[in-house]
Amino acid sequence: EGSQTRFEKARSIAHDHLGQKNTIILIKGTPALIAQDVGKAQARKFINAIRPTQSLSNIGDAMLMVGDVVEDKDAEVLVLSDFIPKEGTPDPLIAKNILASQGYDVELINVGSAQGNVGFVDMTLEEGKALVSVKNFADHPAPVQIKNTDVHLMLEPHSLETFSIDLEPGITQFELQTENDGLPADNILYLSVPEEQQRSVLFVTQTKSSYVRDALSSMENLHIEYVEPPILPQLNYNIVVIDQVQPGSILTGTFDEIRERVERDGQSLIIMGQPDIARSFDFKGLFPLTASDQVAQDSPIVNTEAFNSLKNINFGVSSVILKGGLISNTTIVLAETPEGVPVITITKLGKGYVVYYGIVDEKNSFRLSPDYPVFWIELLNILKGREDVQETNLRIGQTISVKKGGALRTPSNTRITQSIFADEVGFYTLDSKKIAANLLNQEESSLVSTLVSEQEDEFSAEPQETIARVKTELMPVLIGLGLLFLFIELVVIKRRGDV
Repeated sequence: EGSQTRFEKARSIAHDHLGQKNTIILIKGTPALIAQDVGKAQARKFINAIRPTQSLSNIGDAMLMVGDVVEDKDAEVLVLSDFIPKEGTPDPLIAKNILASQGYDVELINVGSAQGNVGFVDMTLEEGKALVSVKNFADHPAPVQIKNTDVHLMLEPHSLETFSIDLEPGITQFELQTENDGLPADNILYLSVPEEQQRSVLFVTQTKSSYVRDALSSMENLHIEYVEPPILPQLNYNIVVIDQVQPGSILTGTFDEIRERVERDGQSLIIMGQPDIARSFDFKGLFPLTASDQVAQDSPIVNTEAFNSLKNINFGVSSVILKGGLISNTTIVLAETPEGVPVITITKLGKGYVVYYGIVDEKNSFRLSPDYPVFWIELLNILKGREDVQETNLRIGQTISVKKGGALRTPSNTRITQSIFADEVGFYTLDSKKIAANLLNQEESSLVSTLVSEQEDEFSAEPQETIARVKTELMPVLIGLGLLFLFIELVVIKRRGDV
């Protein structure tokens, strides 16, 4: 682009084509009319106020807005873009034909050009790690270093590499350093990992010791209160564990309250298996199996690998099995016998979870395995919600929900009080929560329009001199992200000697 960015180039052309009346539509994921029939001075102010964002472009739909906001069907339309549409239909050429059939004269001006780029294009969040992909879009090899890490890559032309980054609580950013890069916005990866919060556990039991009790007591950020039924405190805990209790020792109304808290508040209930526990209490629909009949038989406990974080756990061999069938088809089986008898299950119920742990620890060597505490750590991580990390790390175009009375501050420090689509890379602040937004879009990072290359005769490099009313699309530095259209009466002004 020389010394002028694509955004600056398009804005300069728009300034040069302002007329007596100007209509401006800002293109993001959803095109928005921001000015209609304004004079030249006002139009300049609107143009100068536009700032580049990384919103996914919806070029075709924005072009079709011409028919809704411009009544004069003789208007000629000039569109400046790199023509790499990311959202919406139709594509710009179809939109051009639709406008032409309505009487508009449309000219497409390509302000983009083929340019090399290296950037972050994908990210998958797993327990404690981020799997990050970097791609080289150039026709030559590109050396890449990730600042503040030991990651050094040599990317071949048009190749992609994936590596892992450890997730640390708080906000972090990783910068991709390379040569002759065409797009700064995909060179920084923003991460927001919620700080570990202490969780409260109500451990209901009639014994002084158990293996699960020892495992949980060794964990950090757990505050555990041990109680013996039937007298229980208020049930406002994150997790309730029921372990080794006598039949009838827990009042029926207790399970009514637990179910309400699971569904409404996101509480988690863990039921430790014991012979005939299914018939010992009225669980109010919380128990996931039809029965828990004890059968003496040696049986390996098979890991179903339902969760990646648990797939390497070896549950050992049990000499006693608690048999019962699933009640709900929404229950996920984490471990089972070779015959398919569920042994460990997890059920999503409203906002919370119910876990059934059907291994009788005294009858299985799993309790002595290094995998035993790991299982409980990872299980509690699942219960606290992996979606926490997913909700604080978004891609451009995803929704950030703002509740009534809440406030969101964007990376550019704009205060917003309603839900929006993320259109800036960086950190958003929602009340006290930090939300990271990243581009992570191969089409955006490619900087090459296949539409232009395949049908080059449909596009021009500069606007023609004979335009009567002009529609100009201003592109930001991130091509196709945050477009501006202008409708003006250029030829009419020229005829009056007013240009």
